[in-house]
Amino acid sequence: MIVRTSYFLIFFIGLWFTLTHIFSFVKEECIFLSSIAIPITWTISIGITFSLFLLYLFFVAKDRTFRDIIDQILPRGYDVPLDVLVRDFVVFLMFVFTIYWYHPSFYSHLNAIRREELFNGNLYLKTNEKNKQDGQFIWIEVKTPKEILSFEGKTNELKTLINKEVHIIVYQGLFSKYALVSQP
Repeated sequence: MIVRTSYFLIFFIGLWFTLTHIFSFVKEECIFLSSIAIPITWTISIGITFSLFLLYLFFVAKDRTFRDIIDQILPRGYDVPLDVLVRDFVVFLMFVFTIYWYHPSFYSHLNAIRREELFNGNLYLKTNEKNKQDGQFIWIEVKTPKEILSFEGKTNELKTLINKEVHIIVYQGLFSKYALVSQP
């Protein structure tokens, strides 16, 4: 099982490397904006990671029954066999890679596999009425020549750019639209 687990981790880290380096879309000087609420993209990312872990349990660890899979998820005591510790280590690594090293989120990197440019130019950023009261994220309205789009971004990154002219590139991703903003 250790060999199969090693192969799976190599596959998962290879997938991570491919998405973050080859399909990398966020440049150092750009701010990422999403047409889907950012907390929802993180929820989708965690769901994708958990699904990959279930595939790991089914194909690599050979846990073929529902009870075996539930036994892996439930907390255990101090007398834990080595194979269970290996599975716990795998899920820990998967979630650390997904949450810590996938900026802005795993879903956003999957979405960026398709990169069809819809608009590229300078525009003024304006806030949208959809803004929530938590203050962590802010909705931005982007008026392109063809349509009016709404994107969500981090407030601390965007607060200095509101009502200013910025360079924006709007893309149609695999699942939804996203934008990259930089100062002209």
